[in-house]
Amino acid sequence: MFGKQANPHGQGHGAFPAADSARGFDFGAAMRSFARQLLRQIPDLGHIDLDRCVFAVSQARNRSQFGVFASCTPLRFEDGLLTGRRHGRLYRMQQVVNPDGVDPLYIVTFFLPRFMDLPAAEKVETVIHELWHIGPKFDGDLRRYPGRYYAHGRSGANDFDTEVKTLTREWERTWGDNWVPDFFRQTFNELHQQRGPIFGVKAPRPKLLPVSGAA
Repeated sequence: MFGKQANPHGQGHGAFPAADSARGFDFGAAMRSFARQLLRQIPDLGHIDLDRCVFAVSQARNRSQFGVFASCTPLRFEDGLLTGRRHGRLYRMQQVVNPDGVDPLYIVTFFLPRFMDLPAAEKVETVIHELWHIGPKFDGDLRRYPGRYYAHGRSGANDFDTEVKTLTREWERTWGDNWVPDFFRQTFNELHQQRGPIFGVKAPRPKLLPVSGAA
């Protein structure tokens, strides 16, 4: 499922190629490297095992700044279970395996070119936002908040968005602008002009499979 490479300029690549300046810019590898840096710098993200996270790309339908910039897809239900209920019906999560045989728990996807056209500081906050969605048990489920809107919680002092902004501001005060990746300072077009074709893993959202005979 994860072997194909998505290139916003239409050229396909093999499974998980190493970044090669002669071929282009491996966006997923660059994002994984920055995420690894953040895990060292933000203790509250220390529960994350990046070896069980897929960093993927998806081509945005347009360059509007009002769409989705990134997403975090959990590959388990609540409490890390492979089965769960949706609208009263029992489903099983479609399992996926990396080419190296590792069973991933999360897919973090960046929508290009929209993500790259954000200011550098907003790129950093977006990455922290998606990593903060990863549940503290690192069991394949999202971080959950009380109530119906469990993924973000209700607006207030301890809601998801407030926590993300707090983590981001603390990171900025502690580490400063020098720790922002150089490619974050470029737009999509600028990065493409400098580094050539931009490519990365394309990871479709896993399907929810009905469990036959279950009520």
